[in-house]
Amino acid sequence: MAAAIRNTIGSQCLKNSGSLLWAVSSKRVRSDFSQEPIGPKVVTQVPGPESLQLLTQLDQIQNTDAVAFFADYDKSCGNYIVNADGNVMLDMFTQMASIPVGNTPPPTSRLVTSP
Repeated sequence: MAAAIRNTIGSQCLKNSGSLLWAVSSKRVRSDFSQEPIGPKVVTQVPGPESLQLLTQLDQIQNTDAVAFFADYDKSCGNYIVNADGNVMLDMFTQMASIPVGNTPPPTSRLVTSP
């Protein structure tokens, strides 16, 4: 079974001081996150105009002291999160409250959303 899995994911097992290490081909890993941004990209001041407008609207109905930013989950992918202004940021803290869920690799998303 383990051999079948290793062959399936294109990895190889390396022996190192009695412990086993797995080397997974970078081509295989990258294909699962093909939509992930190459790196952070800041296009507006943070918070930007869209975020400030949303903050003003939300402040009319609830306290916004704990709001750090507004996330655009449709544009976010892998380890990167996009805010309402289109700024792409490395999600270093997995949004704190989403730690139990973590980031969602595309294969996991497909499994969860398929009937």
